[in-house]
Amino acid sequence: MIVPRSARWQRGRSRPHRAMPPAWFGWATCSHRWSAAVIDFSTWCQIRDHLGRQQLTVTQTAQALGLDPRTVAYWSEAQFRPRAHTTPHASKLDPFKGQIVRWLDSHPYSAQQILQRLREIGFDGGRSIVKNYVARIQPRQHPAFLKLDFAPGGSRRSWPSGRTALSRWATPGVA
Repeated sequence: MIVPRSARWQRGRSRPHRAMPPAWFGWATCSHRWSAAVIDFSTWCQIRDHLGRQQLTVTQTAQALGLDPRTVAYWSEAQFRPRAHTTPHASKLDPFKGQIVRWLDSHPYSAQQILQRLREIGFDGGRSIVKNYVARIQPRQHPAFLKLDFAPGGSRRSWPSGRTALSRWATPGVA
């Protein structure tokens, strides 16, 4: 029996099934994964204070703090976990940044040209890091624009032969 592609999920199930945490667990949806709603330390302390010292319910605490009751229920039981702070690390491009600036001061090279020169002197990093750095330090050049403004009849052109012609913007009959 051939089953249409759109109906294949229905084999043995009345509806499609996705593995999700229960709705009461206090999870917020993200576009790429399921994760717990993130709150800061002061909000966590306020939740614990409302539930513990003030003896409010989860719903009352949520209304008082302007949060979802599921978020309050989750953080009432959970320990606060601060976000991990990462320490900045050295870039592969750091030893070559001075050389890149000198090259760009002498000539407006493209990022690909800079990458080729860096490869010659031993750079083993990728193209995107060079491209992003060059775009950040090299100002984007806007095309030159000169606005021309002529008086009526002032855009008459003459050739060495003595002939003159009006441009299409000049007023006809005005010399």
